[in-house]
Amino acid sequence: MEHKHKHNLLGIVWVFNLILLTVNAQGADIGYIAFSSYREESHDIYIIDTNGQNLQNLTNSPDISESSPAWSPDGRYLAYHASHNRNTDLYVLDVETQTRRRLTDHLSEDRSPAWSPNGKWIAFISNRRVSYEIYKVSPEGGDVRLLARLRDRDSFQPTWSPDGQWIAFYSSDGKGAHIYVMSADGKRIRQFARAVQPGPTWSPAGDKIAFPASSGVWTSHIYVMNVIGKDVLQLTHGVRWDEAPAWSPNGRWIAYASRPPIKGNSKTDIYVINAAGGEPRQLTTHLAGDHNPAWVPESFFSVSPSAEKTTTLWGRLKQP
Repeated sequence: MEHKHKHNLLGIVWVFNLILLTVNAQGADIGYIAFSSYREESHDIYIIDTNGQNLQNLTNSPDISESSPAWSPDGRYLAYHASHNRNTDLYVLDVETQTRRRLTDHLSEDRSPAWSPNGKWIAFISNRRVSYEIYKVSPEGGDVRLLARLRDRDSFQPTWSPDGQWIAFYSSDGKGAHIYVMSADGKRIRQFARAVQPGPTWSPAGDKIAFPASSGVWTSHIYVMNVIGKDVLQLTHGVRWDEAPAWSPNGRWIAYASRPPIKGNSKTDIYVINAAGGEPRQLTTHLAGDHNPAWVPESFFSVSPSAEKTTTLWGRLKQP
């Protein structure tokens, strides 16, 4: 097991060095995206660059299914949910040290983590009281608080506004579904827009929300609207089922998952499209389903190693 973790760490060092070389050489609009995929007998979390290259398995746990990656604002920690022995809880991976800690330990299902912009809380969903509701927990674990309770409805996919004052989420009663917005303390909840599946996400500037919505029978596309629910722009088109939009740190791009709308089809891939519209670019082509894209924060690259000094994350990763 120790040998395996060392091998995985060396792989991460290699791929991160490639990222730095690319960023330093091009200074261009390029980044990395994390996503979950069932490629090696269980769900793991991978990262890939926006050219569809330099794929790396981040979690590499054969007996545990890990999904829904969510980066801390400083890019050092990766939150996700993991299923083991029929139980699903939240975990945090320290990318620098490759250590993991369990945040929740409950017989219910705890899923879909989302970091607050100040890094002090992680919102998530749980069915601790039958219906799925929105909770939050400290990144250190233990302090779990209920945020949103909508009677006779299931709530999913919380996402924080960049100023940390609001949380958007998706909620359904089985008959109708909408995007809701609530204050960060869960006290003010209002219905926002119709939707067909989880996936609202706030733009980095805080002025727009991307979300998936139905555009016909067995189809779903990615839309963008302003924060008052107006000026709706349809980004994706065609006979596809598009879901899980995720903004790039600079707000120029949106990653999402997409598949043909065929019953039982699990061939879902990750795409990227300009947030103002245009042709999408496919990043993954694996037979396994690729889901839940999440961009690596720009703060992850805020200090890159130079020839004189390598005291940042990259230097520490290279230490034995």
